[in-house]
Amino acid sequence: MSKPGVRLVAALFLILLAVADVAATHALLTSRFPGANDFYSRWAGARAFWTQGLSPYSDEASAQIEIGIYGRRARPDEDPGPFAYPFYTVFLLAPLAFVPYEWAEAIWLTVLQFALLGGVIGSMRLIGWRPRPALLATTALWAILFYPSTRAILLGQFAVLIFACAVAMLLALRARRDLLAGAFLALTTIKPQMVFLLVPLVALWAAAGRRWRVLAGAGATLALLAGLSFILVPTWLSDFVKPNAALSLLH
Repeated sequence: MSKPGVRLVAALFLILLAVADVAATHALLTSRFPGANDFYSRWAGARAFWTQGLSPYSDEASAQIEIGIYGRRARPDEDPGPFAYPFYTVFLLAPLAFVPYEWAEAIWLTVLQFALLGGVIGSMRLIGWRPRPALLATTALWAILFYPSTRAILLGQFAVLIFACAVAMLLALRARRDLLAGAFLALTTIKPQMVFLLVPLVALWAAAGRRWRVLAGAGATLALLAGLSFILVPTWLSDFVKPNAALSLLH
């Protein structure tokens, strides 16, 4: 079979595997035990925007998030779980904003599983490690079942996706696909507390090496994301950095 044929078969297999994973996750977990509060806060904020036209930072959206998590408004000693992410996160979550949460959660947990495995395999490529199939399968299983990874997936944490984007950025840099690398770098800012050192470091490295297309790719992607955000919610940046949102970034 030719290489394009092999790639097509592999792509179809991965799609079928993802569909089966979503169905199993829904049947065994999310339809019975809804959770992933880290994801819920972002999903509910995005849903409030796409279905009701509310700013995800608004008091109305925050109330919906709290009631969705606790069944009531949060008490002063409880984390209210506000949206607390850059507004352009709603673009990423738009496809999931129109489906019931139990399905949105199942899809998101599956995305995180594949992102984690993709990041691990990408890391292997970065260091030139090509393990035998049995060791590769064992490493992939360990990556999923390792407690911090499992907990991150079950909570629906965006950190897993940012990890995958950072690895993809490094792979693109190595392949000298600098515009793509810059775009992936920009996407990591969805969770800025993870990359507040990485972004300036890569920018300085790119400037020192005259890899201007990296900066162009990152700048163009951020300009597009932030520009659309300002058009839709002009106050999003000030809303994002208000004290309660800033404190929630630590969670």
